[in-house]
Amino acid sequence: MRRRIKTKIIFSAAAIITISLLVVGAVSIEYFRDIIKTQVMSDEAIKIKQSAAQIQYFQNDIRQFAQYILVDSDIQMRLNVLDSDNVYERLSSEEWLSTKLKSYLLLKDYIDSVVLVGNDGKVISSNPIYNSYYADSLKEDWHQDVLNRNVFDGFSDMHVWKSNLREMDAVSYMIKYNPALNPNSKLHHLIVHIDLDYLLKAVSMNTSEYDAIYLLNAGNSVLHAEEKRNVDVSLDSLLARSGSMPAYSEETNGQIANVNQTMLDQWKLVTFKSKQIVFQKIDDMSYFFVISTLVSILFILLTLTPVIVNITRPILNLTQAMKQVAMGKLDATVAIRSGDEIELLGNGFNRMLQELQNYIEQSIQDEKIKQKLQIELLLSQINPHFIYNTLNTVIYMAQRQGNYDIVKMMESFIRLLQDTISTAKDGYFATVEEEISNVRDYLIIQRYRYPDRFVTDWQVGEDTLRERIPRTLLQPLVENAIFHGLIPICEQGIITISFNRSEQYLYIRVSDNGIGMDAALIEKFENGDAIGELESGMRPIGLANVRDRIRAYYGHSSDIRIESGAGKGTIIAIDIPLNNSEFYTE
Repeated sequence: MRRRIKTKIIFSAAAIITISLLVVGAVSIEYFRDIIKTQVMSDEAIKIKQSAAQIQYFQNDIRQFAQYILVDSDIQMRLNVLDSDNVYERLSSEEWLSTKLKSYLLLKDYIDSVVLVGNDGKVISSNPIYNSYYADSLKEDWHQDVLNRNVFDGFSDMHVWKSNLREMDAVSYMIKYNPALNPNSKLHHLIVHIDLDYLLKAVSMNTSEYDAIYLLNAGNSVLHAEEKRNVDVSLDSLLARSGSMPAYSEETNGQIANVNQTMLDQWKLVTFKSKQIVFQKIDDMSYFFVISTLVSILFILLTLTPVIVNITRPILNLTQAMKQVAMGKLDATVAIRSGDEIELLGNGFNRMLQELQNYIEQSIQDEKIKQKLQIELLLSQINPHFIYNTLNTVIYMAQRQGNYDIVKMMESFIRLLQDTISTAKDGYFATVEEEISNVRDYLIIQRYRYPDRFVTDWQVGEDTLRERIPRTLLQPLVENAIFHGLIPICEQGIITISFNRSEQYLYIRVSDNGIGMDAALIEKFENGDAIGELESGMRPIGLANVRDRIRAYYGHSSDIRIESGAGKGTIIAIDIPLNNSEFYTE
C-alpha cells in the first residue's frame, strides 16, 4: 500500500527528530552523569576528609593536652615528693596530683581519665579510687603493644574500659616523659583514656546515610565499627589497593568505598555508602532529561505537522493532475502559487502538457503524410516493373541473336534494380555476402564500359559473410575508386576490397592505386561537410552519404576515415561494431 508524501515526510521527520533528540539526550545524560558522578564522589571524599580532619583535631588536642600535663612544673615538683620519707607529704602530693589531673578533665568531655605511670610502675590517676584497676590494666595487651612499638607516643588498640561502674569502648593515648625536661623526674609515661563513642559523636558525621563505617589504627585493627549492611569488598583487599594514598575512592557493584589516611598515628577512616543514595541526584537528572526530551519531541511534531501539510499540498495537487493525464485528460492543468521550486515544477508540468498536445497533433499530421507517401511509393513501383519487362525483352532478343555480352550485362543490371527495390521492401541492412554479390554485378557492368582498365582483389574472411551492414554501403566506395581514382590514370588499376573481423568490430577496407585525394577534400569529409562527387547515374549515393549513414546508425562506436595523398592512391577504412541488433530494424 502506497503512503502519501505528507505521511512519509511526517513519519520521516518524526523518526529523525526522535532519534536525534534521544541520541542527544542519551549523550547529554551520560556526559552530565559522569560530571555529576565525579562531583558527587568528590563531595563524598571531601565529607570523609572533613570527618577525618575533625578526628585528627581531637588527636592533636589530646596530644597537646598530654604534653601540657607533662610540662606542668607543679606536677613535676609534686612527683618528686612521692619518694619522700614523710608519709604526710607523700599522701598529700598524691591527693594533689589526682585533684590536678581531675581539674584538667573538666576541659575535655571525651577524656575519661588520666594516669601517670612512674619509673617504678606506681600509678597516680585522676580517679584515685581506681588506681589499683589502672595499675592492673598496665598488664593488658593494649598497653604492652604500645610499649613494644618503641615509639615516643601513640594511640592504643580499642579496649574495654571500666569507668564509674560501667564499661565502655576506649582507646588510650600514651606519651613518654622526656628526661631532658627533668633528669630527676620519677615519671615514665602518661596515659590518657578516651571514651571512643563520645569522641565519635563529637565528629559531625551523619552515620545514618552510610552502609558501614570503620575507624582503624596503624595495625588495621578496628577501633570503631558501624555496620548496617554487608559491604561488597573486604577491608583487607580495599586497604591493599589504597596503599599509602592519603585519600582513595573505589566504586563497587552497589557501593562507593572511601579510605582516608590523613589522621595521626596512621589511623584510617573507611566508609561504604550505597550508590542509590550517592547517585540520587544523577537519577533525578536522568528523569528530567527523558521527560524534557519527550515533551520537546511532542512540541516539535505538533508545530511541524501544519508546515509539512502546507508544503505537500501543491505536490498532492500535482499528483492528482498527473493521474488525470494518465487517464487521457490532457487539458488537466495545475495552479500552484507557492513561490518556490514546486511552483516552477507546476509551470513546467503545464508546459509539458501543452507541448504534448502539440506533439500529438503534429504526429497525426505526419502519419497522414506518411500514408500518402506510401501510396505514392506503391504507384511508383509500377515503373520499375515496366523497366524489368522491357529489359527481359532485350535479353530475349540478344539471346536469339547470340550476343551473350548484352545478356550478361542486362542480367547484372536487373539484379541491381531488384536490390534498389529491396531497400524499400526489406529494410536498410543486408549481409556482407549480399553486398558483395551486388558489387560483383556492378563491376560486371563497369568492365564492359571500361574494359581492361582495372582488376579487383577480394580479401574476404569466411567468418564475415553473415554479418549485417547497411545496404548499398560497398558499391559507392567501389564507384568512387573507379571514377575518382583509376579512370584518370592511363595504366590498369587495382581495387582491393577486404572484410575482416574481431570479437567486437567488422573492418571494411576499399583501396585503389589511383591518383589519390587532396588534403582539403579529406578535411571536408572528416568535418562532415558536403563534398561534390561524380555519380554513376544509377543512384545518387556518394561517399558523403556513406559517411553520414555510418555515423547515424552507429554513432561514436564506429569510425570511417580516408588515408590518401596525391599520387599515392586512396584507402577508405570503415570500422563498425558487431552485434548492434537495435539497428537491424526491418
